[in-house]
Amino acid sequence: MKVAVETHAMNEALLHYSKLGKVTDTSRTESFDYVVEIDGAAWHVEVKGTTGDPQEILLTPNEVQHAKDYPHVALFVLSNITVSRDHDGGMTVSRGRASIFHPWSLDQARLSPVGYKYHLPAFDQESEA
Repeated sequence: MKVAVETHAMNEALLHYSKLGKVTDTSRTESFDYVVEIDGAAWHVEVKGTTGDPQEILLTPNEVQHAKDYPHVALFVLSNITVSRDHDGGMTVSRGRASIFHPWSLDQARLSPVGYKYHLPAFDQESEA
């Protein structure tokens, strides 16, 4: 479901930004999802999708750093996305409410850490859980 929601948000953002300029998908190679050429400037667009209300989103450390460092950053959030399952187990993802922050200026006061990465010690074959 998460992949379907994110894909739907990406498609809606693509529809929106295609009206404003040339769009290049960078989601597989960069920490942002699209580059959009608007009036000679390359805007880096971060896209987020959620089935809930537009109250908060999760950002990776790379997304945060990029938003701090790059001068032309935008945030496209598609919230309240509807997910329906049919009797065959298929899924339909539709609708949503777009919140567009263009430009997006990352406000440090609205940012809070939500987790840590813990590196496990080497696996000891003699001990069992």
